[in-house]
Amino acid sequence: MNIKIYPKALFGYCGIIILFRLISIYVDANLGMAMFASVCAVILIAIVLLFISNRCISVYDNNTDLKIAKNECFTYKLKIMSKLPIAFAFVEIKLKKQEFLKYDSEELTVGMVDSFSPLCIDTKYKAAVYGIDFVGVEYIRIRDFMGILSIKKKIPEHFISVKTLPKYTENNYNSNTMFFSTYIADFDDSEETIGGLPTSSGFPGYEHREYVMGDSLKRVNYKLSAKKDKLMIRLDEPSTMVRMAVVLDDTTSNDRYNDEITIEGVMSYVGCLVKNKITTDVYYNLDGKRKKMTIFDDRDLMTFISEITQASFYFKGESKMENVKLEKVNNLSSVVVFSALGHIVKLASNIGIPYRIVTPNRHKKGQEVWYLDKNLDIIMGGVANGKN
Repeated sequence: MNIKIYPKALFGYCGIIILFRLISIYVDANLGMAMFASVCAVILIAIVLLFISNRCISVYDNNTDLKIAKNECFTYKLKIMSKLPIAFAFVEIKLKKQEFLKYDSEELTVGMVDSFSPLCIDTKYKAAVYGIDFVGVEYIRIRDFMGILSIKKKIPEHFISVKTLPKYTENNYNSNTMFFSTYIADFDDSEETIGGLPTSSGFPGYEHREYVMGDSLKRVNYKLSAKKDKLMIRLDEPSTMVRMAVVLDDTTSNDRYNDEITIEGVMSYVGCLVKNKITTDVYYNLDGKRKKMTIFDDRDLMTFISEITQASFYFKGESKMENVKLEKVNNLSSVVVFSALGHIVKLASNIGIPYRIVTPNRHKKGQEVWYLDKNLDIIMGGVANGKN
């Protein structure tokens, strides 16, 4: 049993007892002894009633685990009840301190409760940052009405998990960012085209890309290669069927703000690709299983967003996305890896097609790095080009 003594109160009552004892010796024995006995009796009664109250007080809640959107509110409810018809002790309830959930009430509540007047505590919380939080009672103490002792109440754990889901934001990325998605090569207007990629952002579509190891030499456009001074490959499929891969590395950065930016960045970027008619293969981890979804249109996008909001980040070694095998690599124009840490997953350096790492990690450097800021804007080159 966890019992806490409050020295200030104890010393105060001891001083009163000593005073009454002195009165009985030097002033009036009967008056002093009566007052001395009364104070001792009240202290004893308070302590006895404390132990009785501890056995008669119960805590109830009907809260359940939640999944809520950012900026959505919920109320955590507690009811403290007593079997005694009269309140003989104070009840002190401390709720678990929150870092990422906002709330508008005090963490500590003190009150008295009897069988006719239960103590009801309704605490309103507001979800603010993507991730999982735990809401509940840190401790409950029953304190005697004299304020000398308290007992920490043994109760079942009253905690619920609250998962704040990421928010999808439509974003129109600039031409440099989108150009990587349509083939990464440095073409100009004199190259062979099929009339331009019909995208909402107006970026041109081409049917060539730079040669990479493994491409068939039969597909080399020698005229264009001579002009560019590097081998250029003619693609079989039209540029309106550009296909790219997006990978969500689910290794946590140990910073929930960076994890949130990363997952919301994936949603925003994929949404922009789909709006621009770019078929996208997205690789991510859901419920401990690696998943791939091919997104062609808005309906697929809504399904993807609904699923990806349920995703979680894991510590290094627990991630399912550290070594991802991409499918139909020959049909991909490029791959973008979103990583909260800025990690190059094993697929990135060995796939034979252009890739980029998109990360909110300002300390990650490299030509392949793009920086993702808190507004979900992608800055090409990240800090490698002096962008902050």
